[in-house]
Amino acid sequence: MLDAGDVVILLRAWRLASRIRSANVIWTGRTSDLLPSSRRDLEAVARWCGYGQGNAAELEEDYLRLSRRARSVFERTFYGQ
Repeated sequence: MLDAGDVVILLRAWRLASRIRSANVIWTGRTSDLLPSSRRDLEAVARWCGYGQGNAAELEEDYLRLSRRARSVFERTFYGQ
């Protein structure tokens, strides 16, 4: 069973990943589960995700932090690590 803190981490990570995926589709017309590699595309995705102009790096940092935390919850829950 997950504790409430782990649930919050997983929900936040899922919501951000879903917003990024949707923004990728809107911006490029293609599905992708990766952050864009070009700064121009990353900036556009960040704007679609609600980040202010010039905050693409903030989106990237939020994504990396949340995905690491979600992975930690997953590994601890399913692999006992």
